[in-house]
Amino acid sequence: MISTLHLMTMILSTMHRASGFTSFLRRQPALTFHYHSRHNTHHLNHFAKGFRQLMRLPFPRQTVRLQTSAVERSCELQLYVPAVDDMEDLGGLLATLVLDPPSSQPSEKDKKGDQADLILLDGDLGAGKTALSRGFIQTALGDFDLQVTSPTYLLSNSYRTLDGPTIHHMDLYRLTGTTTSELRPLNLQYVFENCVALMEWPERLGDLRNQLPADRLEIAMSITASPQDGEEEDREAFDSNQLRKAVLTAYGERWKARLETAVGDGFLEDMLEPPLEA
Repeated sequence: MISTLHLMTMILSTMHRASGFTSFLRRQPALTFHYHSRHNTHHLNHFAKGFRQLMRLPFPRQTVRLQTSAVERSCELQLYVPAVDDMEDLGGLLATLVLDPPSSQPSEKDKKGDQADLILLDGDLGAGKTALSRGFIQTALGDFDLQVTSPTYLLSNSYRTLDGPTIHHMDLYRLTGTTTSELRPLNLQYVFENCVALMEWPERLGDLRNQLPADRLEIAMSITASPQDGEEEDREAFDSNQLRKAVLTAYGERWKARLETAVGDGFLEDMLEPPLEA
């Protein structure tokens, strides 16, 4: 006679092999990780890890291998983001990894200055830079109704977290990148050493691009198609629903460990391959 435990093991293993396990987990109550999308609050958690430990089920972790570069000590991860809302979700996940790191990661809050972080957001207009920043900031502050817009004219908006570092959302689009005097109002040295910075249009840094912190994440975003005839009339709707590619390049061991955690625990499972219709 088959035991209840054995039966549960068979059922859950079948669900996992059928690639439905992630969807199943997302319907469970949140335990740890959570982030917000434009229309729904997604609760991502460590249910799978804890359940494996409890029942000793043979659920494998994701084995996606990050592409590494020994020369620059960096690793690269390519994601496919279905729509702008999903880009906000990605930003929320990154905020969770930065401000509430899993216990499996080395402690990041015991040393002075290691709450500082830098995420560079590169891509054309409409690629999703501000959407990712919005998801990051709303999650970090726990305010999912907060209006987060790109500071194109102010250059930088700052947001104070309850018990963590200040977040600076920067947009360098209006700068020429030809003189460092343009950057003085941003007080970049202080920000890089003490705060979390999300920086759009980092190519406008000019020569300072070569003096960035060694530990950082760079994200290059692109929309995978151009609007056809008739779609130009509703360009905003087209941009919101078009598949995007995001290439995440981690510099330093801290960001490499974060990406490995996100992939290994299945939080990026739905973005590792392009949708079939794409």
